[in-house]
Amino acid sequence: MKRNSVDELAELLGLSPTPSQTVTGVKTDGANEIKTETTNSPENNFEHDGIDELLLDLEKACPAKKENSAVKSAQNSARNSAPNSAANSAANKENSVSNSETNSAPTAKELFLLGSAYFKGETKPKNFAKAAEYYRQAAEQGFAPAQRQLGYCYSKGCGVEKNHGLAVKWYTLAANQGYAQAQCDLGICYRNGENVTRDYAKAFKWYFRAAEKGYAQAQCYLGLCYYYGEGTPKSFTQAKKWLTLAANKGYVPAKNYLQTLKF
Repeated sequence: MKRNSVDELAELLGLSPTPSQTVTGVKTDGANEIKTETTNSPENNFEHDGIDELLLDLEKACPAKKENSAVKSAQNSARNSAPNSAANSAANKENSVSNSETNSAPTAKELFLLGSAYFKGETKPKNFAKAAEYYRQAAEQGFAPAQRQLGYCYSKGCGVEKNHGLAVKWYTLAANQGYAQAQCDLGICYRNGENVTRDYAKAFKWYFRAAEKGYAQAQCYLGLCYYYGEGTPKSFTQAKKWLTLAANKGYVPAKNYLQTLKF
C-alpha cells in the first residue's frame, strides 16, 4: 500500500487547521476596539485525499505509549517468577517485541495530524475531545503547531473546558518557538486583555514578529496598530504598507480596511 510521507501529509493538511480569525475595527466610546470573529478562510482548508488509511493506522498506534508501562510490568513479573531459563528467554522475546512497538509509536507531527482530522471532521467524525487529547500529546513533546492548536481549544472550549489562562500558556510556548500563528494569537490576547493585563506594546511586539514572517492576519493587525497608534506611534504610511501586504495575500479584512480607512 502506497503511503504519503509525513511531510507530504503536513503539506496536504497544512499546519493551521483552525478557521482564521478576522478582525473588524470599530470605535466604541472613543476607544479603538479590534474585535475578532471566526471565518472559514480558503487558505486554511484541509485536503485529506489519500490519507484515511494512514490516519487509521496512527490511531491504532497511539495507545502504545499508555500500554507500555503495563506491558513492562507484566514482563518483569514473568521474569521474576520464571522457574527456568526457558521462561526468561520467552520474557526476553516479549520485551524485544515491546521495544519494537514502542519505537514505532507515532511522532508529535503524526499525533498533530490525527488531532486535526478529528478537529476538522472530514476524514474522521468531528470530535473535539479526541482532537484536544491528540493535540495535548503532541504539544507535550514540544511541537509548536500542536501547542498553538491546544491553546485555541482552551480559548474556545473545544473538547476541553474553556480556560484563557491555559490558552495563553500554550500560545506562549508556541510563540517562543517562532510559530507565527501563535504569535498573532498571543498578540490578540494582549490587545484584548484576555487573562493577561492589556498591553498594547506587547500586542504590537507579537503582531510584528508574526507579520515579519509573512502571516497575513498579523500584518493586518499590525497595520491597525500603526493606524490607531496602539503600542507604537501613529504612522499612516506604515499602516498602509502592512495592510497592503496582507491584502496582497488575499486577506479580505485588510482589503476592506484599505477601502474604508482614511489615510
